[in-house]
Amino acid sequence: MGKPLRVLIVEDSEDDCLLLLRELRRGGYDPLYERVQRPEAMAAALAKQEWEIIISDYTMPYFDALSALDLLKRSGKDIPFVISSGSIGEETAVAAMKRGVSDYLLKDNLTRLNSVIERELRDAEDRRARRRAESALRQSEARLRAILDAALDAIITIDHKGKIVEFNPAAERVFGYGRDQAIGRGIDDFILSNPLRETRREGLIHYLEEGLAPLGQRIEWAARRADGYLFPIELAMTRIATEGPLMFTGFIRDITDRKRSEEEMRLLIEELKEKTFRAEEASRFKSQLLSNVSHELRTPINAVIGYTSLFLDGNYGPLSAEQQAPLESVQRNVNDLLMLVNHLLDLERLESGRLDVERGPVDLEKVLQEAYAGVKFQLEEKGLPVRWDLPEELATIESDYQKIKQVFTNLLSNAVKFTDEGKITIGAKELPERSGVEVVIRDTGIGIPPDLLPKIFEPFFQADGTMTRRYGGRSGAGDREGFSSIIGRRDSGRKRAGQGEHLHRFPAI
Repeated sequence: MGKPLRVLIVEDSEDDCLLLLRELRRGGYDPLYERVQRPEAMAAALAKQEWEIIISDYTMPYFDALSALDLLKRSGKDIPFVISSGSIGEETAVAAMKRGVSDYLLKDNLTRLNSVIERELRDAEDRRARRRAESALRQSEARLRAILDAALDAIITIDHKGKIVEFNPAAERVFGYGRDQAIGRGIDDFILSNPLRETRREGLIHYLEEGLAPLGQRIEWAARRADGYLFPIELAMTRIATEGPLMFTGFIRDITDRKRSEEEMRLLIEELKEKTFRAEEASRFKSQLLSNVSHELRTPINAVIGYTSLFLDGNYGPLSAEQQAPLESVQRNVNDLLMLVNHLLDLERLESGRLDVERGPVDLEKVLQEAYAGVKFQLEEKGLPVRWDLPEELATIESDYQKIKQVFTNLLSNAVKFTDEGKITIGAKELPERSGVEVVIRDTGIGIPPDLLPKIFEPFFQADGTMTRRYGGRSGAGDREGFSSIIGRRDSGRKRAGQGEHLHRFPAI
C-alpha cells in the first residue's frame, strides 16, 4: 500500500484526472482525492478537508488555474499549487509562478509529477515548521516582555562591552531614565560618579569582557539616578546563553530603605548598649531591644520559611534526594528559630503586662495530640517510644488554647531533648475532689537537681550552661512563661534528678 496523499484536483476532464491518479500510484502514493471544476465546489472542498497539494488544469469551461489560485489565497491556507496543462507557454508559466504557482507540468509528460510533489510537500513542511518556530518565538518574547514589565526589580540586559540592550519599566522607575534613553548607553553611566566611578567601571567591564562576572551572587553596589542622586543597590548578574558574544542580565534592587533600616537598627543597638550602663533604665532598654530585634527577625525568617516551602513543594523544579534532606533540615531549624523569636516576643509582653490570655473551652486530649505531633519527628529520630496514659474521656477545661498548647509543646520538646534513652509518658487523670484535671509529662532523662528547682522560673536561668549547649534546651524563660504566668500551677516537688516529671492541675468546666 502506498503513501497516503490528500490531493485536490481542479480538472474538468475525468480522463485527465485518472491519468494524474495513475501516475501518482506509480510513484508510490495512495491518493485520497476529490475532483472539482467550479469555484463553489473548490471552496467547499477547501473548507471540509485539509489538502496536502492541489493540481489544477490551466483552463476549464467554468474556471481557470489563476482564479483557483486566488481562491486558495483568500482561504488563508498554505497548500502547494501545481498547474497541469495540455499546452502552456513559457511566458504564461513564468507569470503564473510569479503569482504563486509552485510548479507546472504538461499533461503529455507527467514524469516529473512525483518528484515535484515530494519537493513541494517537503517545502510546505519546512514553511510550517518555520511558522511554528516563529510563533513560539513570538510567544516566548511576549512572555518575557510580560515578565520584564511586571517585575518589581529593575532588570537590565547588557552586552559583553557593557552596553545596555534591555531596560524594563522597573529600571525606568529606579533610575529615572526612559527605555529609549537607556538603550545603547554604557552600564557605567548608571553606577557611581567621579572619583569612584572609574574604579568601579573598570572592574565591572573587566568582569563582563572576560566572562568572569560574579554570576548568581548578590553584591551591593552604588548607583546613580538621572538627576545625579546616588543610592545603594543590590545587584545579581546572570549570563545569557547565546551563540554570539557574551550577554548578561542584571537584577537590580534599590536597597535605600533597607540600608536606612539597617542604619537605624545599628544606631538603636548602639544607643541601647550605651544606656544599659545606667541601671535604672536597663529593664526598659532590654524590653525595647527584645521587641525591635524580634520583629525585625520575623521578616527574614518568614522569607526563609516561604522560599524553603516553595523549593520543597517543587515550585522551582524537582529536588534530588541530596537536596531534599538539607532543605528539610533548614525548614525545621528555621521553624525552631521562629518559635524562639515568638517566645522572646511573649516574654517581652509578659514583663510589660501586655500578654493577653483568651479564655475558653479547651479539649485537653486534642491539644496534647497536637503538641505531640509537633515533636513526633524528634521522637522518631531519637527512637524514643511514647506511652499514653489517658482516660477514655477527659473533662473540658477553661484556658487559653494556644497558650496551653505552647506549654505542652515546651514540656514535650524539653523531654525529648534531655532524654537519650528510655521513654516518655503522657498521662492525665481527673481529680473530682479538686474539680480539676491533672496532666503529667514524664521522661527518663537527666532531670533537674533539687536545689535548683526554686530557680527554674527565673528569666534566662540555665541549670548548667554546658549541658544546655549539648542538648539545645530552653532556659528558664520558657518554663516561667509556660508554667508560672500562663497556667499558674506546677508541682515541682515531684521532679528529681534522673527523671523528669511535669505535673499540672486544671479546673474543669
